[in-house]
Amino acid sequence: KSPREIEKIVGQKEKVAIEAKESYEKVILNMVSTFNTLHSRPHVKFYEGLDGLKQSYLEILKKAKTVYVFRSLFDYENKEVRALVTEQLEKQAKAGIQSYVLSPKLAHMSPSVHQHNLVRKITRKIIPQESFTLPAQVILYGNTVSITSLKKEITTTVVENNDIAETFHTLF
Repeated sequence: KSPREIEKIVGQKEKVAIEAKESYEKVILNMVSTFNTLHSRPHVKFYEGLDGLKQSYLEILKKAKTVYVFRSLFDYENKEVRALVTEQLEKQAKAGIQSYVLSPKLAHMSPSVHQHNLVRKITRKIIPQESFTLPAQVILYGNTVSITSLKKEITTTVVENNDIAETFHTLF
């Protein structure tokens, strides 16, 4: 046979490997979560940078019906983060996700912002900035707590655990 047949075989093997990887990625998170639940261990994931925050936000869109947010004022200081947060809030509203937010008082907040929040299904409690300056945002949904450090480098830690989530809900 022609040596070109080897190229076809390699292409077929490559396609099978890609399909196997995609199948693995679809099931591994559920398998790990189930394992951890059965063994009472939290499932923890770490994401780096803006892409990591995007990944965390995608999970919220897939899983959440309601989110509870401890807002960091540092999300507004970084233009890229601010744009991503604004986009996420629009997507959450379209998905019918209700948001409850504890937020420091920021200069840009006005009655028109409040009206826009209502349209986006956001209920906000404003806390004086001097009492509520968090270096990280915390988002709760279901049995999941997503904590994103925003002050210096962006790092997101996602913890799936009923007791940990319940603790943060109680604090909220």
